[in-house]
This record gives sequence, C-alpha cells and structure tokens, in this order.
Amino acid sequence: MSSAIIITGADSHFFDLVKGTILSIRYKPQGQLIDIGFFNLGCSLEEINWVLENVNYVVEPDWEYTFPGIENAPLYLRGLLARPHLPKYFPDYEVYIWLDADAWVQEWFGIDLLIQGSKKRGLAIVPEIDRGNRLLYGSKEHLIELSKAYRHYFPNLNVDDLHTYPLLNAGVFALLYSAPHWNFWDLRLAQALAKRPSVLTDQLALNVAVYLDGLLEETELLPAYSLLI
Repeated sequence: MSSAIIITGADSHFFDLVKGTILSIRYKPQGQLIDIGFFNLGCSLEEINWVLENVNYVVEPDWEYTFPGIENAPLYLRGLLARPHLPKYFPDYEVYIWLDADAWVQEWFGIDLLIQGSKKRGLAIVPEIDRGNRLLYGSKEHLIELSKAYRHYFPNLNVDDLHTYPLLNAGVFALLYSAPHWNFWDLRLAQALAKRPSVLTDQLALNVAVYLDGLLEETELLPAYSLLI
C-alpha cells in the first residue's frame, strides 16, 4: 500500500485553475514524488493530454447515486458526489487528500499537516471559524441559508442546531483509508439525494456524518492556514 495520493478534478471551465493546482504540487520537491489522481469531469482532449503528462491517474467517475434531475445534472457534480468513494477509483493508498480545483499548495507543510492529522484520527479537515470566514461573522443571512439547507436535505434528522457548528470545509481534506467516515458520508449523502443536489450537498452530508454520527473524536481539526487556498 502506498502512503498518500492527492486527488483533484475539473472540467474545461475550471481547467486553468486546476492546472495551477497541479503545478503548485509538482513544483515542490516533495510534490515530484507524490502520486496525483485526476477526475476528468468534461475536459477537452488537449487538456487531458496535458494532465496525463503531469499526474499518475486520470479517471471519469461514475454517477454513484441516483437523484431527481440526474439526467440534466452538470458533469462536475459527478466529481463531488464520487468523493465518498475515492478508494474505489484510486485503490491501495493509506491517505487520500482531496484538493478542489481552486486550491493552491503554497507551502508543503499544509500537505504534511493533512497527512499527519488523518493518520492520527482518521479525517483531517479545517473548520470555517477563522476571521476570514464570512459565515460566522456580520450578517446572519449565510447562517439562515445554511440552516435551511440542512433541513431541506435531512428532514428526518435533528439538524436544527447544526448551522451553529463550524462548517467543515470539504474543499481540502485528508481521509485515512480505514476511517469510518467513508461509510457514514456515503450513508448521509445517499439520504440527502432524495432531493436534487447542489454544490453543497456532499459537504453538508460530511458535516452531518461528523457531528451526528459520533465522528468528531475521530476528526482532526486543522488551523485555517492548512487550507492552501
């Protein structure tokens, strides 16, 4: 089993951003040695040829779930909704690191913190409690919308207080292959997809899994500077 893999993905619309993400990894001495996986979510042949020169694996994720409106859903949702199944697409790694297409590896210590945190507890992730996170500061409209979203996707769960918990940022995280989060995230996402998904659905499902399924003690909360964005 290999130590760690970094995974990202994009369509043509976000290709310039994800190209920067990949180069920010490869330009670091440590990044020349780590494996990178890529979700092709609608890139051109020319773009994929560039990706193939710079990453180890390129895959097209399946629709892992069915949901209302799937026939008209944008392809990028396949990548978001496939994330509870990363070991299926990139098997035999100890740690799975996800970076959104707009993330940037400024300093390698952020990657080290993600790896160390996931090995220590299972999931390493950043709570949105920094002064730069608008959700908890100023206007409460964001919190109101977050509360509505939780209740919309999880009407059968007691989620009334979840909007007051720090939102765990699913744009950058690391998960140990043996962590229980994979199964609980899959379960909660399947429940949420009784409704048509948005770009937040999988993130809300992960937050529900951590906070309501007893996984907080198995989650390493990292400082904001680990986000690399």
